[in-house]
Amino acid sequence: MNRKGWHKVLILLLCIVMACPSTILLSKEEKAQAATATLNLPASITATKLNVRTKASRTATQLTASKTKVSLLQGTKVTILSEKTVNKEKLYYISFKWEGKTTKGYVLSDYVKLTLKDSVAAKVNSSTKVKIRKAAGSTTYLKVSNKTISLANKTKLTITKEVTKKDVKYFCVEFTYSKKKHTGYIEANKVLFTPPVVEPERKPIDTGKVTTNNLRVRVGAGTTKEQMVDSSGAKVYLSTGAKVTIYSVTEVSGMVWYEVDFTHNDKVVTGFISGDYVKLDSEEGTDEDTPNDDPSTENPPKEDPKPDDNNPGGDTPGDDSSTETPTEPLSDAQFEQMMVTQGFPESYKPYLRSLHSQYPHWQFEAYHTGLDWNTAVTKESVVGKNLIPNSKNISWKSMESGAYKWATDSFVVFDGSTWVTASKEIIAYYMDPRNFLNPQGVFQFELLSYQEQYQTLNGLENILSGTPMAGTNYTYVDEEGVTQTKTYAQTFIDAAKYSGVSPYHLASRVKQEVVTSSKTFSTSATGTVSGYEGLYNFYNIGATHSTVAGGAVANGLRYAKNGTTNAANNALYLIPWTSPYRSIVGGSYVIGSTYIKRGQNTIYLEKFNMTPTSTYSHQYMANVQAAWSEATKTFAAYSSMDSVPIVFSIPVFLNMPDTPASLPADRLNPNNWLKTLKVEGFAITPSFDASIEQTYGLIVDASTDSIVINATATSKKATVNGAGRVSLNVGSNEVVISVIAENGDKREYKLNVIRLSE
Repeated sequence: MNRKGWHKVLILLLCIVMACPSTILLSKEEKAQAATATLNLPASITATKLNVRTKASRTATQLTASKTKVSLLQGTKVTILSEKTVNKEKLYYISFKWEGKTTKGYVLSDYVKLTLKDSVAAKVNSSTKVKIRKAAGSTTYLKVSNKTISLANKTKLTITKEVTKKDVKYFCVEFTYSKKKHTGYIEANKVLFTPPVVEPERKPIDTGKVTTNNLRVRVGAGTTKEQMVDSSGAKVYLSTGAKVTIYSVTEVSGMVWYEVDFTHNDKVVTGFISGDYVKLDSEEGTDEDTPNDDPSTENPPKEDPKPDDNNPGGDTPGDDSSTETPTEPLSDAQFEQMMVTQGFPESYKPYLRSLHSQYPHWQFEAYHTGLDWNTAVTKESVVGKNLIPNSKNISWKSMESGAYKWATDSFVVFDGSTWVTASKEIIAYYMDPRNFLNPQGVFQFELLSYQEQYQTLNGLENILSGTPMAGTNYTYVDEEGVTQTKTYAQTFIDAAKYSGVSPYHLASRVKQEVVTSSKTFSTSATGTVSGYEGLYNFYNIGATHSTVAGGAVANGLRYAKNGTTNAANNALYLIPWTSPYRSIVGGSYVIGSTYIKRGQNTIYLEKFNMTPTSTYSHQYMANVQAAWSEATKTFAAYSSMDSVPIVFSIPVFLNMPDTPASLPADRLNPNNWLKTLKVEGFAITPSFDASIEQTYGLIVDASTDSIVINATATSKKATVNGAGRVSLNVGSNEVVISVIAENGDKREYKLNVIRLSE
């Protein structure tokens, strides 16, 4: 059974389980238990001597144990089980040790103090709104926009400590008000603790192991959910081989997500991870390949792979003049028949004919994805999946929810400081193979296996031209302690021999990832990053994108240092990458085993995964232009292609439009929102909300014959009409404030002003 089929089975099983109340839903008994759940809060007695009562009342009979009336001395440790308010007095139901036995009873809460190690969930308990003090006992209250904060009954609180001032107990609490977090103090008698929720029994439905490194753990299912952080504030990742227990399966935007338990910092925690990167234990024995090849029968080379028997002199592959003669080119008639046999659509054929006439030795294969074109574009258009620089025209950038903020006229950054979500139109353009059936663009469809007949040192130097690697030697100390000298071009040939991956592809990938100028690398490839000195990551493997400064680089260098949890894999990958050699050669094996050998064997398929395995995910590059960019660099590597039989595997989709997707035309900014709307000296009703085209109200007295309206647009490219000084007639006056976006779109906000008569 393939992975998609297995996911469907898991989802079906989950649905069956959820339909059974006895296993998932709370029973009546469990609900009752949840309603009276114990608090179990640690505390101590503050009174010199405190009587314990049998009921929740100051006047109730004093508790007797072993014929002795029970009174607790100052400092006695107790556990608060529940609380109850009687005649405006709060009492705690507590447990404690009395003559070696656990005993329970009621005491006045005024004489019990929490001894908190962690914060406590609570809520406001008051029939009227409660003001929040700046300090315990203070008469100064918290304010927002000069308005005193007042919390309604049942507002959620988090208690962080307890303070007593002038015999009055206060809790220091954290809470959310106006979408922001605040901290202040509230009288303890106006607060109720929130009992812990009794969770239903969770039953695992499978177990498995993670198959990739630096896998994000999220707080919910889907790429739009935040990444989980631990108690130290660090983001949580799982490494290759990490064991997980699966409790539920969810499909979000065509992607399968698992709710899993796993061990992190010696604790079992729960989170959500992509199902594409989990090998289920129940799949063992199936015929589906795992993402990484089994390395157990292979041995990594030493720092410098030795020449093989077919090349005893150590000559570079491709420099041998006795290479095989390329296959004879097809005639025009044979080429036409080939396109029919391969099943290329008519819309592909004019471009392929042109390429054949220029490069008759080139060979073209149709890769039939079996995927619907529109569905594939939609799946690739999920917010945050494909990125584009913010400097591009607005038509290239997504304005979907989560990608664009109308209230601030800004695009959400998903990587670095400039990378935002690409628009569906530009994604379709770069996904459409027909747009790149030209001599440069077609190289994103080149098969990425090592072709030693025509991938040569000279070709590599062409690729490396204009970079710090062009004709450049570097030195490193191998594992035998011997200082070695290599050129970068020779290093890529060694990497190709080791991994079976095209050296042109490897060199182009490095140019894409870490070359910043003709003389410089990005910090990933310098070995000088603080905390990661002497480590290199030329392919940026594991450098998951992050908006934290240096985040992606640090993630990549962490991988360069630690690799995966699989020791055999790390040996194959030459982890740690303590030299350019180890990084380039070892990293090539990662690329070969985790992408090319699992079917993503062209630059296009690495960027847009249209293979049956992890379709639409497990994609190497976020930059939507990356495949085209690398293709142009690869094309430049071939000094002569007249007789080179390069093989191109070109994707074909179902239900493609007759004409290729076009570049979206430049568009003007459509933002026509107001940022602010105020009337000098007056407050409008309701409070201004830029997202709603609604009518606001204002009543002025008879002496007010005009008002001054201040209104600003969210976008600097929009214009505002209707603001300024406005004369008022007695009675109702409707004022229309319109915002005209740069593209001409108009949005109206109305203000109904009533001027009273004498």
